Amino acid sequence: MRRRAPIFSPAGLAVRALVLAAMFLAAHLAGLRDYTTALSGGSASESVSRSVAAFLGSAYVCLHFLFVLVAPALLIAAGLLHLGWRLRCRRP
Repeated sequence: MRRRAPIFSPAGLAVRALVLAAMFLAAHLAGLRDYTTALSGGSASESVSRSVAAFLGSAYVCLHFLFVLVAPALLIAAGLLHLGWRLRCRRP
């Protein structure tokens, strides 16, 4: 059986940052960026309703903010936590 990394470990934080990056990449490759125009009143596509376009645009914006703000913070926290654990283990 595979052992999972604890949430507040360097590996756990890094994995969560990578999951956020993968989710944003999937949304970007799916073309959800085009639907952000619905948030300002525009229409990217006539084939979907305004409410669906607004939902998809909002989802993309949320994933973008998570990718830009939260993922780097998680990686920095993982690095600092790893450094702190290494320094604590060296001291007698």
